[in-house]
Amino acid sequence: MSNETNYTFPFWPTLGGETYPLPFALFDKHGQWMLTIPYVMAHAEPTRSQHAEMVTGPWEFKFVVP
Repeated sequence: MSNETNYTFPFWPTLGGETYPLPFALFDKHGQWMLTIPYVMAHAEPTRSQHAEMVTGPWEFKFVVP
């Protein structure tokens, strides 16, 4: 896990919350990974106007791609 990359993920609402797709596939990226989410921005609905609220982390998720 020596490579750090920063991405801003698009998202869309679902019935169970929100979905944030990865902009790349991991099926050929074998090994240990760590996903770190430093913060999440919440916007007022439905306009997603300037009334944004930041919830700070970080939240870390470790996983292995076999």
